[in-house]
Amino acid sequence: MVIVINDIAAEMGGALTVLKSFYSFIKNHDSENEYIFLLSGNYVEETDNIKVVVNEDVKKSGLHKLRFDFFSGKKYISSFNPDYVLSLQNIITFGLKCKQGVYVHQSIPFQKEKKFSLLKSSERGTAVIQKFIGSIIKKSVKKADNVFVQTNWMKENVAEICKVKPDKISVVPFETELPDDIDKATDYPNNRFFYPATFEGIYKNHEVIYQAIDILKNDGYEDFEVVLTLPVDSQPKRSNISHCGLIDKQTLFENYRNSVILFPSYIETIGLPLLEARAVNSLILVADCQYSRETLKGYKNAYFFNMLEPTQLAELMKMVINREFELYSDILEEAVSDGWNVITDRIV
Repeated sequence: MVIVINDIAAEMGGALTVLKSFYSFIKNHDSENEYIFLLSGNYVEETDNIKVVVNEDVKKSGLHKLRFDFFSGKKYISSFNPDYVLSLQNIITFGLKCKQGVYVHQSIPFQKEKKFSLLKSSERGTAVIQKFIGSIIKKSVKKADNVFVQTNWMKENVAEICKVKPDKISVVPFETELPDDIDKATDYPNNRFFYPATFEGIYKNHEVIYQAIDILKNDGYEDFEVVLTLPVDSQPKRSNISHCGLIDKQTLFENYRNSVILFPSYIETIGLPLLEARAVNSLILVADCQYSRETLKGYKNAYFFNMLEPTQLAELMKMVINREFELYSDILEEAVSDGWNVITDRIV
């Protein structure tokens, strides 16, 4: 079979992590089928049965990408004579005659925590994703032969909102591996907090951290630091906060191990940092949402707070500073499979 993997959108963050993880699975488990990866950069290497085709033009703008998905992509992808096309970027290529699958990891159109307004400048970008891009994603779900998601809550919400049968949707468990030389935490620092979020979008909810810090300082707490992965030179600067910018995977996991994790984001599909921090046995203070309850199910070192209540977060941070928590050893069940075989079983 000739299988085209369309992931031109992937270039950083969780999307690139997904791409590389899927690529590694294919490289190690399928030498019989021919794969063509359509990407915007040389993020993976070619092998005997994996070809990489780079198309940078599609990423020039959102309009370029939509034009590709709806119009030019049909002819471009058809030139490879595929038997199956898998989109790892939420939206299928419309008009193709072969079977298609879509991997949906954009949760904004399917979450129920918040409706965003086009009238508010701080929410406008997210509202566009929720209302307009979301309608295209939903159309893709209905037209695709197979739909793949990361979590059970996404499967339930996608099936309900798109009005498709649940058996059309498959959950692909996402596994994470510890880098070399990173041991699990056996204790937690009481004065260093870490929030890995690469941008300050409204739903990433940095504001609740800022408000919690103000509460701590007003109550006399001074000796603590919150590290954010925002650009080093970004503004405004605040006391008790430092920005470390983008960091490599090794440094990221060192921060997981040597910090208490803050995760106030209220819109995620799986919350990959939570999965990674759990693998290191970190103490986690996290917004109480559908995604976080599923990702951290059974994890004793997770403490939940209302995403809109800085006082609740501040109280948890005080308990950290005062060493009122015990760090338990987490025993993760071994994965039955690599996860990605859920997709390849449907394709081949």
